[in-house]
Amino acid sequence: MNMNLQHIPTWFKNINFFHDEYIDTRIPAALINDENKLLEENVEVKIKEITSKQLDIDENIDRIQLLENHHKIIQDELRTIQRLLIVRRTEETTEQSHVDIDLNEIQRLKRLTMNLDNELIRFNKRKTSFEVNSIL
Repeated sequence: MNMNLQHIPTWFKNINFFHDEYIDTRIPAALINDENKLLEENVEVKIKEITSKQLDIDENIDRIQLLENHHKIIQDELRTIQRLLIVRRTEETTEQSHVDIDLNEIQRLKRLTMNLDNELIRFNKRKTSFEVNSIL
């Protein structure tokens, strides 16, 4: 079917099918026949499909953005927990160091106390010895 397009108005030839505000896919009454009606219906169905797909895409983009934000929050939490864990381990190491130092100090004080006790015993023996010698 060879159509002569010379009698079709210029505005129809130059129609912008992807205009942002409105898409007019209707065929002018002069060109309506069964084949064109079928094509027009197919175009309308495709436009509805495209619109539906675009809405799905927009919804999925929103979901992706939400998931990315959630992921960032989780990553921040993970880093915070890791830092807290490092601090806690350092704290435990520090606490253990203090315990070790305290145990060493206790041992040192016990030895010192034993030495002082031994010195006291020697001193008392000498004192007793002097007292006995002075009585004699």
